[in-house]
Amino acid sequence: MTFISPYNDIEVVAGQGTIAVELERQIDDLDAVFVAVGEAA
Repeated sequence: MTFISPYNDIEVVAGQGTIAVELERQIDDLDAVFVAVGEAA
């Protein structure tokens, strides 16, 4: 099993960054987006 860091891996961070783009393209009249931000330790 390979450990993949949720915050220190460029491909994971890039994938997480595309969520806003996908929402904007798929939902008309998007006024706000609420997301949980943090790291469980």
